[in-house]
Amino acid sequence: MSVYNYFKFWRNQVVDTNGYYVPKKTYAHDVFAILYDGNIETNRFRLKGCWPVNLPVQDLSFNEDIIRYTVMLNVDEIETGSTLATVFNIARTGKQILSGFTK
Repeated sequence: MSVYNYFKFWRNQVVDTNGYYVPKKTYAHDVFAILYDGNIETNRFRLKGCWPVNLPVQDLSFNEDIIRYTVMLNVDEIETGSTLATVFNIARTGKQILSGFTK
């Protein structure tokens, strides 16, 4: 599935075929935004209760070999936390790092 089709499918879950809004718990999801400095992860944000407000818009710039899409997301809450600070705190307290995603 292409990026455009993914966001289009997600956006179409917000309103049913009769024009009625579907319960938010059906289409709102948590999304992670990760910032990098080169290949090193420097910060991670958890965007809680995200859903696309509009359909993706393609940027038709010919300056790059990259197709860019702009999608506006509604976000209920932003949870921030520095990855580097988390690693230092875990190293200091001796806790283990477990990776993975949960629903």
